[in-house]
Amino acid sequence: QMSSGVAYYEGEFYNVVRQGRGVPAVPLVLIGIEP
Repeated sequence: QMSSGVAYYEGEFYNVVRQGRGVPAVPLVLIGIEP
């Protein structure tokens, strides 16, 4: 589940970056790494 979770957050991160929203992506990545 951790692997799929990391992939999910990585996918969301890249999607946000592609949309040009870098600021909101940071909290998502941190939340994905912290737990």
